Amino acid sequence: QVRRVVASLKGKGLSEEQVRDLVRVVAPMMTWELEELEAKWRELKNLMGKKDIVEEVVAYPAILSFSLEKRIRPRNKFYRMKRLAERGLDPGWELKDVIGKSDSEFVEKLGAGTTMEE
Repeated sequence: QVRRVVASLKGKGLSEEQVRDLVRVVAPMMTWELEELEAKWRELKNLMGKKDIVEEVVAYPAILSFSLEKRIRPRNKFYRMKRLAERGLDPGWELKDVIGKSDSEFVEKLGAGTTMEE
């Protein structure tokens, strides 16, 4: 299992040193099913509309510790609906802004008059 996770991360473009650093922050990932890691990675790429999110994940490795079903997918759906409907993806946003912030910080960054219930 560990080898599969490491191989997957390297296959995404992370160096051996980056994988080590990532595992130091998110050690539980070494026990995840490979499908969980792959699903989170796909969802984060989809969220940011980028092919390569390695730099952002390396800069904020804890992003992978968030729940796919409780945090990443709901934020992805809400962010994309709200922002893309208004004006497209904001270039200044990073994964840590969309996933890493508390609900109140996330809503604050989106702007006045926004709630997660919309």
